Amino acid sequence: MSILTRPLRYLLVPYRAAHKWLDDRCTTYAAALAYYSAFSLAPILVIAVSVAGLIFGREAAAGRIVGELESLIGADGASLIERMIAASSASGEGITATLIGVVVMLAGATGLFMQMGHAFEAIFGHPTAGRSAWVKQLVGRLRGLTVIIGVGFLLMVSLVASAAILAFSQFATQGMEALLWVATLLQIGITLALQTSMIGMIYKVLVPTPLARRPLILGAVFTAVLFEVGKWAVGVYMSRSSISSTYGAAGSLAVILVWVYYVSLIMLYGAEVTYQLNRIHKVGDRVFRRIKRKPAAPAEAADGVAPPAADTAALLKPPLDADTAPASEPPRA
Repeated sequence: MSILTRPLRYLLVPYRAAHKWLDDRCTTYAAALAYYSAFSLAPILVIAVSVAGLIFGREAAAGRIVGELESLIGADGASLIERMIAASSASGEGITATLIGVVVMLAGATGLFMQMGHAFEAIFGHPTAGRSAWVKQLVGRLRGLTVIIGVGFLLMVSLVASAAILAFSQFATQGMEALLWVATLLQIGITLALQTSMIGMIYKVLVPTPLARRPLILGAVFTAVLFEVGKWAVGVYMSRSSISSTYGAAGSLAVILVWVYYVSLIMLYGAEVTYQLNRIHKVGDRVFRRIKRKPAAPAEAADGVAPPAADTAALLKPPLDADTAPASEPPRA
């Protein structure tokens, strides 16, 4: 890959990603993810809240999630999610009912990430085609559970960062108002860092092919920035649309499904960008290894004349050992 073609390949990444995004029918996979979210969103949030609540308590973690979702999908959708979390986390009577509830909750929580893994297989390929169906199901569920636990850990980090920024803001308001913009920049930077970490974790765990570090980081950063822009655009659309009133009692659920659909479109386009970046990295790595293995040209002599080439027939002739060497003639008298 020459010096001129490599930047050109990076400039063509958004176009090629959009073209492949259409060819891979990512809109269909986004619709499937929105459907699965109706059954998986509450169990996912329950597990994430349980992980984050180990330090800060379940109420603080749940309040953080509901507050963030209220700014994205409105009060009605956030209220529905809050009720779904409360209903999913309610314990049944007896050990048997509790165990059944936990199994059902885990199956529902990992279903969304199973479907996301299928979408990534369509984008990145099917390297696990030889596995049995049971092994695929088990591996997919375990990967989904890993992502959920990671989301809970990032939620815990987000709570710590929010508490630190709040304390810094209160300190800045006591006669140091000029530092408020520092708190704002910290909030934006931490939000992007957490979103990049979450998206990178999802790509790292759920993508069926190994990704190099640089394409993974660049793809996660691109998707996080695109997610922030898309989140604002979807929020403007949701605030001006009449989805909640059009569907009546199911309006809150319709709002959630539409929001998950558009977020899934952004996530899958980011995966396509990551795929293109990983391809460029692989091509460049192969070219570098090929150049490294290429033998060097023979050095010229001091007077500018190349040394004579060795006799090819002599080089290809196998050496003679003691057993196969012809006997020398005896000396004549």
